[in-house]
Amino acid sequence: MVDEPKRTTGSTPSAKRDVLRNQRKLQRRVKAVCTLIGPALIHHFGYTWDTPDNLPDQFILLSNHEAYLDPALAFLTFPDHFFYFFMGEQVYRKKLLGKLAHWAADPIPVMRQVNDPKAVRTALSILRAGGSIGLYPAGEREWDGHAMPIADSIGKFVKLAKVPLVTFNGEGLYFVSPRWSAHMRRLPSHGHVIGVYGAEQLAAATPAEITALVRRDLSFDSTAWRAALDLPTRGRDLAEWLETALYLCPACEGMNTLHSHGDTVSCDCGFSVRYTDRDVFEEGARLHTVHEWREWQRERLCERANAEPELTLALEDAKIYRVEPTVGQTIVDSGTFSLNGAEIRCGGWSRPFADIRGLAMVETDRILFTVSDGHFEIRHKRPWNTVGFGDLYYHLAKKTASGVTSVRQ
Repeated sequence: MVDEPKRTTGSTPSAKRDVLRNQRKLQRRVKAVCTLIGPALIHHFGYTWDTPDNLPDQFILLSNHEAYLDPALAFLTFPDHFFYFFMGEQVYRKKLLGKLAHWAADPIPVMRQVNDPKAVRTALSILRAGGSIGLYPAGEREWDGHAMPIADSIGKFVKLAKVPLVTFNGEGLYFVSPRWSAHMRRLPSHGHVIGVYGAEQLAAATPAEITALVRRDLSFDSTAWRAALDLPTRGRDLAEWLETALYLCPACEGMNTLHSHGDTVSCDCGFSVRYTDRDVFEEGARLHTVHEWREWQRERLCERANAEPELTLALEDAKIYRVEPTVGQTIVDSGTFSLNGAEIRCGGWSRPFADIRGLAMVETDRILFTVSDGHFEIRHKRPWNTVGFGDLYYHLAKKTASGVTSVRQ
């Protein structure tokens, strides 16, 4: 288990000195790590970047989130700055990785499935002490090259911070390291600062206006970017594990009947389609891109849920854990995991759907959720599709919004 990080924060002179001293120490560590692994990352991602001169000494960095290693690339892109990044608390629960992340960059742990005021207070305290913050306002990595929704609260956070804001997009990183993929692949990618906004400019804007600005700046469309890039993707098994993002067959509309092998996605009904080295499905396919497929399946699932109030999604041989954020987890039960408008269940454990306070898909194959008596995590021994459960939850939660504190996609 990894203990929750302890950091000195606050606005007193001594607290500010401690934060800045710790920041300088961490920046030296990050630079050492970047010197060691930076050339390999740049080579593998085909990564280039441009940043404007004379950036503020302190700012909030907001970025889209296309690849697992986005924070490392951000440190390479801004070598003269150090950012305390928000990071999902589940990473701290991984013994080795959590300790390494804490030692190297001391990220701020955040619960993805619910609003986390403790993480926000920590970030604001660091900002008031003179530190800089980096975060991905969509919360999690993209599944299909299109940014996940950004919460309205981001404008309020920036407004409270009273420091400059820099918006940044990683372009093409999704196709080098798709969230659903079994393998990384090779294509060029680029990091690009979109906007630099001074504290006075932000002070004159409302939280809603700041949120709209952030959504506009981070609305990068990777699918359109890829279509304009006349290069093949280099890699193997390009479709492997696509069924972790795609759950509905376009032919028979079977749920979770898809399988992948090599560059092909197929269904038990006999449907088959090839995913090409241009990161689209083969010519003549009903659905051209992963994004189109995801949008189609979500619409069909919502239509089905409206027509079938008892619609249930299920996963056999799952395990449910009770989570102590940043510290560890304890197994509660195992068996079939299921979700419908009446309840969430795993084995003999169950709670009413109305008791769910928030749910999030994290990494590729975990679901975190919170109910009135604690935080829980669903796992499976093999890669599995969390997206369908997420889509069904978001649809049902919007229909029965009372009591739900976090409805995120």
